[in-house]
Amino acid sequence: MKRIPLLIALGIFSLIAAVIFIYDFKLENKKSAWDLIGQQAVLVYKPTASVNESIRETIEDAARDFLLLKDSSEKRNVIQLLTENENALISLNVIAKDDFDFTFYIPLLSEQDKKRVSTIQNAIVSGKSTQRQRTFEGTVIYEIVSSTKNILAFAIVEDILIVSTTPFLVEDAVRISLIDNPLTFKKSHPELFQLSTVDKDDGNLYINLPEFFRWTKSFADRNTSGEELFFGKSLLTDFKIEDQTAIFNGFAIDSTENEKSFLSLFNKQQPVEFEMKSIISTNTAAVLHYGISQPEDWYLDRDKFFKKNKIAIEDSLEKLSLYNFNAREFYKAIDNEVGLCLINSRKSTNSIFIVELRNITSGLNSLRKLSATLATKNTDSIYSESYSDYEIGKIDLHNFGYNLFWPLGNKSSETYFTQSDDFILFSESDELLKEFLNNIDEENTWGKSLRWNTFLQSTLQESNVDLFFDTNLLSSFFNERLNSQWKSYFDSAHFFDIERGAVQFSKLEKDYYFAGNFPLTKPKTATVKPAAFTNLKFSHDLTSKPFLVRNHDTGNAELIVQDTLNTIFLVGSNGKVDWRLSLDEKIA
Repeated sequence: MKRIPLLIALGIFSLIAAVIFIYDFKLENKKSAWDLIGQQAVLVYKPTASVNESIRETIEDAARDFLLLKDSSEKRNVIQLLTENENALISLNVIAKDDFDFTFYIPLLSEQDKKRVSTIQNAIVSGKSTQRQRTFEGTVIYEIVSSTKNILAFAIVEDILIVSTTPFLVEDAVRISLIDNPLTFKKSHPELFQLSTVDKDDGNLYINLPEFFRWTKSFADRNTSGEELFFGKSLLTDFKIEDQTAIFNGFAIDSTENEKSFLSLFNKQQPVEFEMKSIISTNTAAVLHYGISQPEDWYLDRDKFFKKNKIAIEDSLEKLSLYNFNAREFYKAIDNEVGLCLINSRKSTNSIFIVELRNITSGLNSLRKLSATLATKNTDSIYSESYSDYEIGKIDLHNFGYNLFWPLGNKSSETYFTQSDDFILFSESDELLKEFLNNIDEENTWGKSLRWNTFLQSTLQESNVDLFFDTNLLSSFFNERLNSQWKSYFDSAHFFDIERGAVQFSKLEKDYYFAGNFPLTKPKTATVKPAAFTNLKFSHDLTSKPFLVRNHDTGNAELIVQDTLNTIFLVGSNGKVDWRLSLDEKIA
């Protein structure tokens, strides 16, 4: 009989232990929203409770369009579910060659949350919409069909509400929830979840870089990106909107265990200042700038990159030796800045490639010797043109700059080159090169621009990979390349309201620091007193009316006129002619 109390005590202890074990097991196996997002997601946005009013308005607009809601109280319910729930997520997925969609993952933490869902559901159905339901893999998926035949699909998986206007994205989440060990976004990018984030911002973006660059192709009506290039693995960035500027700060992971990225070529490089701004013309729409502190090491690492990825550029470089040009020796003359400038020009050729030289004499002599060798081979005279204080040479070789500076340069049928200060400028067009040189002589450069200098001071002062752009000038480039579907989308989303922007990667000890800076509104400019044009005279009669334009750099009003010789003139706000350009015909 004495053993009975002991057995009872052991039984109670075992029962308590079993309850604790089962409770811990359930907690450990309870799925979060992250467990339902597949590895192919382009990015995942995690809102925070401290998002500012503009972000809340964006979510409210999305609720109106995405969830077909009109009543403000129901929109507030959606906002509260998203922004007051620290575990809510929004993913972006490519759903077709030229289309994408979002999926919302909202944990229902309380009975109040579940009532909100029911209230929203009833509000939608009570409108001009019908609801249907079906069972998929044991889970009920509801589909609400609007009067315009748009579909809103949603399901609840382990108290997580999954919502999308693309039903198969909801099905994907259900399918992932049933797999024992699914390959999710979080498992594919574990490094991102070891990085610290800021709580008091407007949210965090987790970006799958290969999928992100693949996604950007869906906007174009043709392939504008050239060869496939693995840029990097992943990126985590927080962001906030402050003083009408969207500011991003985060970290990028460059490579996987088995695949080295383009970004990894900068692993042995130190960040570099953007001194190239001193010669970049103000009609430049975008600059892709690279800071390479140790050029010889960079090009050696690039050679290894060639061999590992079986890239044929190495063979093309070897062929240059047939013309007595040693690419490796030329690299020794290069300094630490290289940049590709996209120019706002009507010409088919619209880029200038710039290379800084540490040994100008050696670098120029190599190019001139190559030019002479090619001229002799082609039984042609050596091309050399004096233009102002510059000497323009020509290398009559297909894709010379592309092969020499891959993956930084552009393809071209021929290459013109000249020197300006410590830089060599390359272009497929001698006319475009001359226009660029004119702007340098007239000090129409980023380095002399107050607005560009003010903006650049707010960016990283030293980095390895930069993209700087002027949206006003870049918009024409986009409009030529965006497909018709996305032209209207970008206009409605007010993307082009961004004045200019900077995207930068700077090498740290292990990873890369990422920074993005995007002014959302144009700053107010001081009122300038109109200048008197009474003393302004032209050599020939004017045939056009004055065209009023806005200076993209200062914001001042200016005039464009055309004379009988079809030359157009830009008359600045000071009443003087800033520049002239000869055209073949009259302005339409």
